[in-house]
Amino acid sequence: MDIKDDLPVKTLGSVAELKFQYEALRRGLQVSVPITDNLKYDVIIANDRGKVFRVQIKSCQNVEKKHLQNYRFNTSSGATGKLKYSVEDVDIFALYIFPLDLFYFIPIKQITGISTRVNPADKNHRYEIYRDFWRTFA
Repeated sequence: MDIKDDLPVKTLGSVAELKFQYEALRRGLQVSVPITDNLKYDVIIANDRGKVFRVQIKSCQNVEKKHLQNYRFNTSSGATGKLKYSVEDVDIFALYIFPLDLFYFIPIKQITGISTRVNPADKNHRYEIYRDFWRTFA
């Protein structure tokens, strides 16, 4: 997805959230968005069987400088970015890579730290099985 380079971080996050909502609706999923942004999740998704998922959406626009194939996401919350999410907060992280127009849907139980790296170029990467895996919500 082409996007202006100098957009504020909060705006980029909003664009990623809207992209996720659009893609979910396009696939026949029900989308609910909280009125406020003080919850641990960004969106609630419900499938046609009534199963509900709390989704936290994170986005990234650039590869890491040290690791040219890695995209790093802050999978933490709070002003300091050091509060780890828990299974009581979120079910799935939707990690969106702007330049590749690509999502990873990683269950919270698979997230081990306050940041998470994905490497789309490495087909053996530990999170590769979650790449554009919309069936997560089936």
